[in-house]
Amino acid sequence: MAQNEGRIINHWSLIAFAHQFGADLAVGTCKSSDGTEFQAISFTDETDKRTYVDFGGSLEGGLSFEEIVARANELQVVQLTTDPEALARRQAKAAATGKPVQLETYKLCKKGESSWKGGNLLVALRG
Repeated sequence: MAQNEGRIINHWSLIAFAHQFGADLAVGTCKSSDGTEFQAISFTDETDKRTYVDFGGSLEGGLSFEEIVARANELQVVQLTTDPEALARRQAKAAATGKPVQLETYKLCKKGESSWKGGNLLVALRG
């Protein structure tokens, strides 16, 4: 992660995020620009717009759909700043595939998690 990426700029409970970004949730495998595979989640709204959410450090390795449902009340989604290099890669991929670019970076984590790169979550949320 680049030095200027990772500052928390917004957060939602998992349930509030699903209400806003789509309740159709899928867990699957994605590939990073260097070919590394990782688990991620997609939320799809009624217009078929997908919003991708990575698993945060405390949930590294991911969770199944059933595990997410069982732990929904203890999970949250945070929005992090996106570094310019990552944004440029996303824009290039979107241009090549014709798919829309997701400008935001989201991570799923436990509520109150304090191990995010960049500092204490509670301090970061106070801004």
